[in-house]
Parts: sequence; structure tokens; C-alpha cells
Amino acid sequence: MKEVKVKILKNAYNPGAMPICPDTGRHPKLVASEMNKLLKEDNIEVSYEEKEAEIPKNLLFLITVNDKTLEELVPLPDPSKYCGMSCDSCGGISSSGGSQGCVRGYNEVPESVLRLAIKKAAFL
Repeated sequence: MKEVKVKILKNAYNPGAMPICPDTGRHPKLVASEMNKLLKEDNIEVSYEEKEAEIPKNLLFLITVNDKTLEELVPLPDPSKYCGMSCDSCGGISSSGGSQGCVRGYNEVPESVLRLAIKKAAFL
């Protein structure tokens, strides 16, 4: 049986913060549990873990699926290709001196993004 591990790393500076999917208001643990039921027939088990970790102070959470960040599995569009703004203006982070475009991360994780990341990890 293949395992997909969903891990929520909670910022040690704000351990009481609760991760919630902003589009549905549901907890990622519930989403992982539902995905576990859906993927069982494909011989895939989805597990969930939540723990405190030292992550950048500006993040409340860092979510990984099989030790890959959500951005690796479900990349955000690169605004440098169409927005014409500097990274400071759009909130992105300049990568390699800004010559390779913006690197953006999820500040909130919509349920649809989490479900897609779990499915991608399950069938990689």
C-alpha cells in the first residue's frame, strides 16, 4: 500500500493558530481523512500529522505532502510573466536576484489545492 503523508508544520512562535482552508472553512485533517477514504480503493493510505516546527516567522503554517511543499506539487502562477510589477509590489519573493521571476508561496491553503496536492503525490 502506498502512503501519502500530509504534514502541517505549525510555527513555534504561534503554536495556538489553527489551520483552516479559507474556501470551505474546514480543517486540513478532515480533508486528509476524506481523501484517505476516497483513495483506499486505489490502495493508497493518506495520513495526517501536525507538529510545531521552526519555520519562517512570517508563516503560520507550512504544509507538506510526502515532504514536498504545496508549491512544488501545485505551483502558483508566476506573476512576473504577466503582472509587470516588482516582487515588492505583488508580495512575491525575488529568486536569484530577480532574474528568474517570482517565487510565491501559499499564505492560506484552499481545500481544492490540498486535495490536488494529495492526488498528485498519490499518483507520482
